[in-house]
Amino acid sequence: MRVCLGLMARYEEYLMAKGKRTFQPNNRRRARVHGFRLRMRTRAGRAIVNGRRSKGRAKLTA
Repeated sequence: MRVCLGLMARYEEYLMAKGKRTFQPNNRRRARVHGFRLRMRTRAGRAIVNGRRSKGRAKLTA
């Protein structure tokens, strides 16, 4: 079965307009933004870690 060329062109335009994915994995950036040492710097961050500890989370931070 042949696909209509007009539909195919529209679909390609749709994909191009959508752009690239927003999540571009980077472990160093992830650690700097969500890591343990960053959490321990502030009182609020320490509260987050303590809350996760009390809940029994396996991972406290990223």
